[in-house]
Amino acid sequence: MAGTETLNMYRAIVTTDTGAQFEASNIGHLVDEWREAFSVDNAEDREKYNIGVNLNNDNMFYLKPGAKGTAILAAEGELDGSPSRVYVSPQGAMAEVEATKAAG
Repeated sequence: MAGTETLNMYRAIVTTDTGAQFEASNIGHLVDEWREAFSVDNAEDREKYNIGVNLNNDNMFYLKPGAKGTAILAAEGELDGSPSRVYVSPQGAMAEVEATKAAG
């Protein structure tokens, strides 16, 4: 990455000390699957609808270089062991890099 591209945090992969691999991806596909759960049939469902809208908006994660933010990723299962390495795809599926702890 040249440090000039917009980030969208497509995926994160964690490998553990037990050799397991755990993959978490953008929640967009889940928001689509859950869309019916947030539908509004009456005024009492307005809060449920707003939760769905907020979840969808939080899914739209795009940051310019130098900006900070929080991406929501989802994965199935539980992490087996302690994390040993983390790989991220901050600019889509093809741009995977190993994450390192920030200095300071």
